[in-house]
This record gives sequence, C-alpha cells and structure tokens, in this order.
Amino acid sequence: MKTLLVQNDAPSDSERTATAPTRRHAGQEGRQRFEKRFNPMLSMLKEAFVEAVTAEIPPQPADVAHIVEANLRGVVPDAAHA
Repeated sequence: MKTLLVQNDAPSDSERTATAPTRRHAGQEGRQRFEKRFNPMLSMLKEAFVEAVTAEIPPQPADVAHIVEANLRGVVPDAAHA
C-alpha cells in the first residue's frame, strides 16, 4: 500500500529555503571561493588589509573643523576655507 503525502507533511517554503541553498546562493558561494583564490586583498591578515586600503587616503585639510561645522549647519563654507 502506498503512503500518500498529506499537504501538512510537506515542508513549507521557509523550511525549504532554510535547508537547501538556492541557485543564487550556490552561485555566490562559487564567486566567493573564486575571489578568495584570485584576489590578493582577500587573503591578507586584517591588519595588512586595513593598512593597504588606508595607505592612499590623503591627510585631512587643516580647516576640517570649520568644514564639518559648516556641513552640520547646512551652509557652504567660505571660499577662503574651502
């Protein structure tokens, strides 16, 4: 005798997506593996990564406090300070 699957016995949509990766997720996992393998920035230690990413950030302008204050007030700084 065959057992019939009753509707209540079937996994819900949320149960299916929680247990099985979707095609999109499977593709993302493959992309992540590819990036980790071929992108040298992703194989660095955290400290080396932060140093590499921030190495080319220029120093703040001397009047940064004036610029921030003007931005918070919503005005354009004077041309002499910009």
